[in-house]
This record gives sequence, C-alpha cells and structure tokens, in this order.
Amino acid sequence: VEVSAKTGAGMQMLYDWIRAQMSAAKEQALL
Repeated sequence: VEVSAKTGAGMQMLYDWIRAQMSAAKEQALL
C-alpha cells in the first residue's frame, strides 16, 4: 500500500510537471 501511495504521488507530480511544461510551451508559441 505504501509503494502504491508513493507511485500515485509520483504520477501526480509527473502529471503536474507535464502540464506545466505544456503551459510554458504554449506561452512560448504565443510570443
């Protein structure tokens, strides 16, 4: 269960990071 929780948190962090990267790329494209 502990490993599953860590994996879930890692996936959430990865998802947030990817979303941030896409946002940054979108802003760069608009400039």
